[in-house]
Parts: sequence; structure tokens; C-alpha cells
Amino acid sequence: MLNNDQMHALFLRVMDSMVRSGWLHSHTFTDGKGYHLVWAGPGAQRAAILKRIIAAFELLKVERAPMGFDILAHGDRLPDWVKPEELNAETASFWCQCVGELGLRRDEDGLLAFVHIIHGWAPDLDTPVKIDGLPWV
Repeated sequence: MLNNDQMHALFLRVMDSMVRSGWLHSHTFTDGKGYHLVWAGPGAQRAAILKRIIAAFELLKVERAPMGFDILAHGDRLPDWVKPEELNAETASFWCQCVGELGLRRDEDGLLAFVHIIHGWAPDLDTPVKIDGLPWV
């Protein structure tokens, strides 16, 4: 179990990866207010799809679910604690692409933080998204 400082560091590590990969333009943290993410177009699109995958496969239900889903999506041998779900090739491929872009494959803590970030801060229709060369939309 990670303490608050470790969780904060983990979230920052994953968010920094999202900046390097072009999913986010930036992120900040303010005491008392929490995280603020400035989404880039590609990240906003991926997050919208990932949010549905996270809900459909209940990846927030147990802590090991994101890691188990990652193993399943990559077609690796499943450990005993993973309960196989019916996963189509398109969903698996999309997940693998996203996880690969962020360098999170087989990163159990990183994957858990990732699904929490997407679930909690993925843009909705009211979220401004910064698209390079265009005004905020």
C-alpha cells in the first residue's frame, strides 16, 4: 500500500509520461484543489475511448484489474488471479497502443494510476482541449 506522497509521485510520473507522449500539454497540482490537466487533442481522443474501456471491464473494481487487463490485452500467459474476459482484438490493440505510448506495459502501479487518471480527469464535453495551431476548443 502506497502512502500519499508515494501516490502523488506515481501520479506525477504517469502524467509526465502523458506530456512526453503528447497526450497532455501540461499538468499542475494545487494543494486543496488537486490536479489540473491540460489535454492535447490526441490524448483527449484516447482518454474518451479508454474511459469506456475502464468502465466496461471494471478496471477500478480491484487494484490488480489494470495489470490483469494489460496481460490479457497483450495476449500473455494469464496468472491465476486474472479472470479472462471476452476481449475483442480492436480493444486489445488500442489498449496496447496506449500503454506502449506511455511506457506502462507491465507497470502494475503505473497502470493503476493511469486508469485512475483517465477515470477522474478525462475530458468531457465541457473540458477545453488545446490543439496545436488552433485556439482552445
